[in-house]
Amino acid sequence: MGAKPTFEELERKIKALEKTVADARHVEDALKESKERLKASEEKYRALLNYAVDGMIVSDIEGVFLDVNRKTEELLGYTREELLGMKFTEIHPKEELEKVTAAFQAMVEGKTYSCNDTVVLRKDGTVAPVDITGNCIEYNGKRIMQAIFRDITERKRTEDVLHRYYDELEVRVQERTMELTQAYRSLQHEMEKRKKAEEQLHHTQKMKAIGTLAGGIAHDFNNILAGIIGFTEMVMDDTDPASREYRRLELVIKGAQRGRDLVKQILTFSRQVGHEQKPVTLSDIVNEGLKLLRPLIPATTQIRSEISPGDDTILADPAQMHQVLMNLCMNSVQAMGKRGGLLEIGVARVHFKKTDHVPIAGMKPGAYVTLTVRDTGCGMKPEIIGRIFDPFFTTRAHAEGSGLGLSVVHGIVQSHDGFVTVESEPGRGSLFSIYLPAIEKPEATAEEESRVKGGNECILFVDDEDMLVELNEQRLSQLGYNIVGTTRSAQALRIFRDDPDRFHVVITDYTMPDMNGLDLAKKLLKVRADIPIILCTGYNDDVSPEKVRKAGIREFLLKPQSKQELDRAIRRILDSNTSSI
Repeated sequence: MGAKPTFEELERKIKALEKTVADARHVEDALKESKERLKASEEKYRALLNYAVDGMIVSDIEGVFLDVNRKTEELLGYTREELLGMKFTEIHPKEELEKVTAAFQAMVEGKTYSCNDTVVLRKDGTVAPVDITGNCIEYNGKRIMQAIFRDITERKRTEDVLHRYYDELEVRVQERTMELTQAYRSLQHEMEKRKKAEEQLHHTQKMKAIGTLAGGIAHDFNNILAGIIGFTEMVMDDTDPASREYRRLELVIKGAQRGRDLVKQILTFSRQVGHEQKPVTLSDIVNEGLKLLRPLIPATTQIRSEISPGDDTILADPAQMHQVLMNLCMNSVQAMGKRGGLLEIGVARVHFKKTDHVPIAGMKPGAYVTLTVRDTGCGMKPEIIGRIFDPFFTTRAHAEGSGLGLSVVHGIVQSHDGFVTVESEPGRGSLFSIYLPAIEKPEATAEEESRVKGGNECILFVDDEDMLVELNEQRLSQLGYNIVGTTRSAQALRIFRDDPDRFHVVITDYTMPDMNGLDLAKKLLKVRADIPIILCTGYNDDVSPEKVRKAGIREFLLKPQSKQELDRAIRRILDSNTSSI
């Protein structure tokens, strides 16, 4: 046996052992603390994962699912336990596997990938449209894949509805545009054979033919726009105002309203129908006009706009102001030719005092809004400047213009109590300046500020378009009204005769096959003389506010109307003893 350890050696070993035990306890405490932190981290991770609005899947680089959240369970119809261990190839239909596999491989290679407008396969065999984004990350020394699945079912449903309307709209516009183009070419060819002295007569004939076609376009186009505006408003009512989809729907409404304004411009130009002057902001007209102008000019022409700050409100017909802007700009574009140049458009408010020198004789002191159009084109000699506003005067080849553009501008500006000046030199371009009397920007009326009121009255709605009857039955019912709808005016008359006191208002279209709205209104008033009637029309030469008023009709509305516009008309005649058209 060896020698016994000394007391000192035992003491050292005991201390070493105590240190080892203490170190072990520290390690144990650290391990316990680490486990608690890990548990807390996992709980936070699980909470974030489960409360995410999109589906989230974590997998290994082979595509085997390691973790999923609740949204994924809802989207796919599987439980979490069923999904763990499945592969990504099991949740996609065969026709999508090639695209999805390529995207997953890109993620394995370290790229952030996206796979939009694909579908996933639910447990019950149905498919759901989704957008997928994902990337590869390092976790605990291992590479894992994380992917986000966004359910786009509602978005696709909305897009499908809108696509159907746009497809129908495009077909009708193409058909009508072809007819319009053929008619125009035929008339233009006929005019070329005539002497210049006969051009005034032939121009009138041409515009009458175009107006007939334009009226047909207006009627069909406005009916289509009514459906687009109405059903889009209904979708917006069920959409979160803060969502991206709501903003897109607002753009659809804005585009449809712009289409309505374009129809009015076509009718104004082709028919020379009555013009309605109202407070308008000239800068808004310029900004809208430039959107239409840019696609029409050569790429070699640069457009620059300068809108001065401040109020630029005038009393004008918006469609005619658009025509003034487009005629001046197209005149400048033609002056610059194919080589292009710079087109500058400006809007500003100026004020002339009694002591100031006014630019044109006859101008009264006061506030004016100016529209300026400057180009870097060929310019004009002084003797040409004096004739440019004469009808049919042009320095261009006959095929390039009719010589009416600037004369139309001059006539419109004069009808608005405005003035036109021209500055030009050969080789240095031209500057056209329009001066229009400024007015103070009106405050919004109570009607404009009020929201839709709705009511509980009974309304008889008549329109030969099934879509518009269905639309107005739905949106007026949402406002609380009791709606009886029909597509036939004769049937509407029978319904009304059976119980005339049942109805508080009748809303009828004008153009219908068996009996037009005006004739229907006259027969309804014979049955009950005090029944309020609202007459709606897409466009028709035979009906006017004056004619409607004489027939005893309370309101006259042009299609398309928004839900607010229709409700305001209803409330006007129901909430007041006197009504006006």
